[in-house]
Amino acid sequence: IMTAIIPLTLLATTSCYSARLFIRTSYLGIFALLPLLFRTEELLLKVALYVTWLSGAIFTLESVVPKAKGNETLLTLFDYMALFIMTCLLLFMEVIHPIVFLPSGSFEFLPLMATSVACGIGLLYCWMESSVIMIVTATKR
Repeated sequence: IMTAIIPLTLLATTSCYSARLFIRTSYLGIFALLPLLFRTEELLLKVALYVTWLSGAIFTLESVVPKAKGNETLLTLFDYMALFIMTCLLLFMEVIHPIVFLPSGSFEFLPLMATSVACGIGLLYCWMESSVIMIVTATKR
């Protein structure tokens, strides 16, 4: 996922649409990497790093990137829904699954599978959005 995020970093300041694409790809891609920090002692660290990074990236890009229409922000309804789904997914991974499923030893794969599927669908949407941005940009020239 880092091979997709790093080039988008260079494009993020060129337009509002590129900044949105960078933010979406980044928060989905980085969330997909969170299960690599699997110990309970690392929960506070991974949540704090994720929220700090997301807040810093949005704040920085909002001040640098030119607005597309008037007072439009970088985060849209899709972004808020995706962040809500990822918050619910994080609660499931860290609170509900260990209490409900782990004592019986069943469905150990479920948190990782749910994270992979949710982030995969979101990244597929980002890929389609980047295709649309490239086609629109190419037709304007």
